[in-house]
Amino acid sequence: MIDPAYAGNIYVSIPDASQLKFQLDATGRIYLRNINAFDSNAPPCCYSYWIDTTTQEGKNTYALILSFSAQGRGFWFDISDYTTPQQITWAGPGSHTVLPMPSVRTTSPADHAM
Repeated sequence: MIDPAYAGNIYVSIPDASQLKFQLDATGRIYLRNINAFDSNAPPCCYSYWIDTTTQEGKNTYALILSFSAQGRGFWFDISDYTTPQQITWAGPGSHTVLPMPSVRTTSPADHAM
């Protein structure tokens, strides 16, 4: 059973980070452009979900994506819904283990089980 506080969250699995397409802009946002390739419920390309690299949390998340991309590893991230464009504030390895990143919400789908 999922903790009710997180029951509405959507956990998106990216099995191979090297398959993720993203775009950087001048404000420090990195837009995840092909989430619908991993979850057909997600809206199509292009500017619905982003990482804010002007924050330490965003820098850590971007570093995770780059590192996992080089290794072909999977990871998860969560969003509250597919109807509202929003910032990605949590990401973790595909193994459901907790990634020790400061200022990042360090939970995974498995951690929300009661």
